[in-house]
Amino acid sequence: MVDVARRTRLVCTIGPASIGRVGELVDAGMDVARVNFSHGNPAGRASAASAV
Repeated sequence: MVDVARRTRLVCTIGPASIGRVGELVDAGMDVARVNFSHGNPAGRASAASAV
């Protein structure tokens, strides 16, 4: 039998509103971070990428 809980993954999209909460997302079990470059400016995008 396959362990369903082991196969479950948490994917989070990081944008301007969630840059400061990356640590909380990791603590909550985030497996994959997707950085949303559709919003903000280049400095904000760099901040989001480095936060991850």
